[in-house]
This record gives sequence, C-alpha cells and structure tokens, in this order.
Amino acid sequence: MSEQVDVGACIGSFELPLPLVDEPEGARVPEGFPPVYDAHVHLFPDGVFEAIWRWFTAYGWPVRYPLPSPRVIAFMKERGVRGIVGLTYSHKPGMARALNAYMASLANADPFVTGLGTVLPGEPDAVAIVEEAFAMGLAGIKLHCHVQCFSPDDPSLEGVYDACERHGKPLVIHAGREPKSTAYKCDPYVLLRLGSHGVKDHDLPAVLGDNTRRLYGLPEPTAT
Repeated sequence: MSEQVDVGACIGSFELPLPLVDEPEGARVPEGFPPVYDAHVHLFPDGVFEAIWRWFTAYGWPVRYPLPSPRVIAFMKERGVRGIVGLTYSHKPGMARALNAYMASLANADPFVTGLGTVLPGEPDAVAIVEEAFAMGLAGIKLHCHVQCFSPDDPSLEGVYDACERHGKPLVIHAGREPKSTAYKCDPYVLLRLGSHGVKDHDLPAVLGDNTRRLYGLPEPTAT
C-alpha cells in the first residue's frame, strides 16, 4: 500500500511565496500510454500572461513554464499531448470580451485547442458576453472564485448558469479554498460555499476544479 499523505495538514500551512518546484520530467508522454489530453491549460494574451507571472512570483510561486500562448500549444504538441482545453479568466469588468476573442482565435486556428471563454460575475452584459463567447465557437465558460471574488451560489450568476444550460455548455469553476493569501481581495475560506442557489440548481455539466479538500474527502476549515 502506498504511503498516506495528510493533505489537510499541509494545505494552508505554506509560507508564500513558495519556491520553484523543479522536479525532473520526461521528454514526452511515454510510449504505450493511452491518449493524454490536458484539460487545464491557461492561455492569455502576452501582456496579461506577464502580469499573472509577476503576481505569482510575488505572492504565490514562480511559474515553471512562463511561455506565451502559441509556445504553450507547441510545447504540449512536442511532448505528445493529444489536445488541450484552454482556460482564461477576467479579473475586472470590461476584460472578458477581449480574452474570449483571443481564446477563440487560438481555438479556431487549431483543433488541438478546445477553448473556453470567461465572464466576470456581476459585470454589465454578463449574459450577452457568454452568448457572444458561444457564438464565437468557445466550448464553455471558466470562472475563478479567488480571482473574481464570488461564491458559486451568488444570485448574480443565475443568468450565466442559465445561458450555459440553454446551450448545453460546461462550466468550469476554480472552487478550491487554497491557496489562501492576503494578496487576494477576498477570503476564499469565507467565500467558497455551495448554498441554496447556484450550480446544483441547474442542469448543466459543472467542473469544480482546484478543490483539493473535497477531492480527498477532507473536512472544510472553519472560516476565521
């Protein structure tokens, strides 16, 4: 039996920023493996990517592969990955349309990329932004609770959920409570809950990603 790791004892106990993780890696997917698809690949315009890398260096951990989006796609292909799901997220109003147009340009140019759009919960024209993303050929919507400061049960998301349900498109939500950092504008321990409204009230595919505690069946921490 493999050694059991107490994930709960580790999560939330790190001093941020963390050092670079630099473990060895293989040159490509090993021969004989089943097809490998990476369903969580962030793709942004250069300027946005550079700002994200600076933020993570200061408050999270150094990004191991600070590559522009076209190079990310090439990197994956060179290593034998069969396809990727491209994810993006907006952190302020008025940003989502440009990010969605950029993602659509990548996905429409290369079937290797399945692109998802984004929207800032509560921003003006949120539902129209989602509808436009689907009209551009994007395959779903990505939201990020930490960065966008919302709870999945926020009533302002009802229109977004309805649009995804209406089009039969999946919704991917970064819904984990970690990493908890004072650099975020909101406290993820308080923010992240699934209450009486939200995803569970809709008939749509929803992926609640980056949620290590729920993945391992660990109890949620008490908000402080």
